[in-house]
Amino acid sequence: MMFATPLYRNSLRGTDPFLVLTTCVYLACKIEEWPHHIKLVVQEVKHILQDFGGFQYDSSKVAEFEFYLLEELEFYLIVWHPYRTLSHLANELGMRESGLQYAWFIVNDSYRCDVCLLHPPHMIALAAIYLTVVLNHADFAPGGPGDKRDMRAWFADLNVEVEEVVEIAQEILGVYEVWSDWREERCVTVWKELKSKPEVMG
Repeated sequence: MMFATPLYRNSLRGTDPFLVLTTCVYLACKIEEWPHHIKLVVQEVKHILQDFGGFQYDSSKVAEFEFYLLEELEFYLIVWHPYRTLSHLANELGMRESGLQYAWFIVNDSYRCDVCLLHPPHMIALAAIYLTVVLNHADFAPGGPGDKRDMRAWFADLNVEVEEVVEIAQEILGVYEVWSDWREERCVTVWKELKSKPEVMG
């Protein structure tokens, strides 16, 4: 989320995603009380990004960009995740481990699109359960609440907008459609093409 927020609010061509990414890793290590020296972080990034044209920034630039990143995040560094709500609801419905694991994977995949920036975590958890049920992977315990109830009625009884749950589910399904056509080897080419085009000022 730390990486997605500045890119969501600013033009991709106006911001170097590799600088944003490096700064996010450095800042996340500090937040999680697992600090790494800034020079070590920059050194690792330079090694990893050799195939992408390298990383031309030094540690002073990353340290400077850290302040811009904090400002972009409005100094709000607490992140709420859907996992706690997902576990609670799955337990309440009597969903067995395999069903919970399937929904958990869907939540993981949701971080590859912008739903985490647009919707509250409990709605993403509900969308993961919705997709798990619709795709017949819920695996409710026999005789459990989820097994006995009509899940359509369960969703209708919730004090949430079901349309929003469906919208989030559609966004996540859109990620899988993109993945079906994704080719890793095209990434470098697309990145270089994007960086070479002049930014259009609107």
